[in-house]
Amino acid sequence: MIKLAKYFLRLLLRLCYSVKVTGLEHYEQAGKRVLIVANHTSLLDGILLYAWLPETPTFAINTEISERASFKLFLRFVDLFKMDPMNPLSIKSMVKFIKEDRKAVIFPEGRITITGTLMKVYEGPGLIADKSDATILPISIDGAQHTPFSCMKGKSKLKWFPRIKMHILPPEKISIDPAIVGNERRKQAVLQMQDIMFRIIYNTTEQSVTLLKLWLIKSDKWQRHSRSGRCHTRNIELSQPDITLIGVEPFDKNKPRRMSMSGCYYPMLMPYPLYFLRCSF
Repeated sequence: MIKLAKYFLRLLLRLCYSVKVTGLEHYEQAGKRVLIVANHTSLLDGILLYAWLPETPTFAINTEISERASFKLFLRFVDLFKMDPMNPLSIKSMVKFIKEDRKAVIFPEGRITITGTLMKVYEGPGLIADKSDATILPISIDGAQHTPFSCMKGKSKLKWFPRIKMHILPPEKISIDPAIVGNERRKQAVLQMQDIMFRIIYNTTEQSVTLLKLWLIKSDKWQRHSRSGRCHTRNIELSQPDITLIGVEPFDKNKPRRMSMSGCYYPMLMPYPLYFLRCSF
C-alpha cells in the first residue's frame, strides 16, 4: 500500500514540478544507522523525501510544527519523532532511537528558509550524529523555494510549478578525535554539521556561472522585484583586462554620489571588465 502511494505521489510531483532526482545509489551505501539531513526550502521537502527515498524513514519534527493543522494530513502517513532541538532530553532520545540501527530525517535548520539559502544550523543534529555514531546522508533540494509553499513571498518571484531537483550526496560521518571531550567536542560536532550543510547548499548552486554573471543576474532580479529600488550597470574596459574592480554603491537618482566604505561601498577584485552596480533604495 505504501509503495503504491509513493508511486502515484511521484507521478503527481513529476507532472507538476518535473522533479529530477540523482544520487539514489548513495542511499544504499549509507548502511543501516543513518541520519538523513537536508536543506529546508518549503513545505514540499518532506513530501519529496517521502516519495523518493527507497524506504520510509522516521521524520524528526519540531513539537510546535507537528501541531499545525497544515501538516496533519501528511503526518498521518509517516513515522514521527517529535523533538525540541534545544532540549537535551529530546536529543538523548533521538540518539537512543538511531542507535537501534534506524534511519531518521532531520532538517538541521529547524525551519523553512526565509532567505532562499541556508539559515542558522542548530546544535542538535550535529550532536545526534556524533553521539549515535550514525552515517550522515546529505540531500540537497533546489527549486521548491520558488513555490507558493515556501516562505519567500514578497522576497522572490514565485511560480506554481517550478522545476525541482533533489540530489543525494555521498554519505559521510562526523569524525572527531576521541581525546576531545566536553564543550570542545560539542563545538567540533556542530562545525562539522555546518560544513555538511554548506556543501549541500553549494550543490544547489549553478557552478558554471561566474560570480560576476551571478551578481548581474541577482541585481536584475532585485530591480524587477524591489518596490522602490532601481539598478543600473555600466561597463568600463581596463588596460589590464584580467583585473576588475566591482563596486556596489547606493545613490540618489537625482544626485549620484559615491559612498565611503562605511556607507556600503564594497570593492572586490575580479576578472573581466569594470562594473559598477549602483542601486537606489
